Amino acid sequence: MAIQTGDLILWESKLWLVYKVDPDTETAFIESQDNERGVLGIEVDCQVTCNPPLDWPAITVPPKRGHIVRIQRGATPLRWLLDWVKMSTFQMGGTLYLNPNLGLQFGDRLALTLRTNAFEKSIPVEVPRDFVPVNEKRRVREMPPPERITATLYDHLLDDD
Repeated sequence: MAIQTGDLILWESKLWLVYKVDPDTETAFIESQDNERGVLGIEVDCQVTCNPPLDWPAITVPPKRGHIVRIQRGATPLRWLLDWVKMSTFQMGGTLYLNPNLGLQFGDRLALTLRTNAFEKSIPVEVPRDFVPVNEKRRVREMPPPERITATLYDHLLDDD
C-alpha cells in the first residue's frame, strides 16, 4: 500500500509524519518526532499506524502570531505525533488533529504555547461541540435524510382528541 499525505508511519524505529507526497517522483516527505526530515519512496515497506486527518477529530486554531510549540491539557503536556498533529508546523493557526484516545469532550480546554522568534505566549483553546473524527462526520453526512411528514394548517382538526 502506498503512503499518503497525513499518514503516521513507523520507520527506522521512529514515528514519522508524511507531510507531503509528490506523485510525479513517487516520493514522500517525512518529519520525525525529533524534527528530522527525510524523503522516502511511496512504496517503501513501513507500517502505517493511522492517518490523523481522516481518523482523528480536529479543532480549528485561530490564526495568531506564532507557531505551536507545545500543547497542554491542564498540567499534562501532550506529545507531538502521539497526541496531536498539525500538518504544517509553519502555518499560523489552522487545523489541529487530536488523538481520540485522549478522551477530549466538548468544553475541555487546552493551552497552546505559540512561539514567535524568541517570544512565547500561551492561548486557551476550547474543544468545540462538533469534535468528532472525520470518518464519523462523513458517515453522518452520507446518511439519507429522515423522512419528513408534511403537515398542513388543518391537520390538527383531523386528529382524534
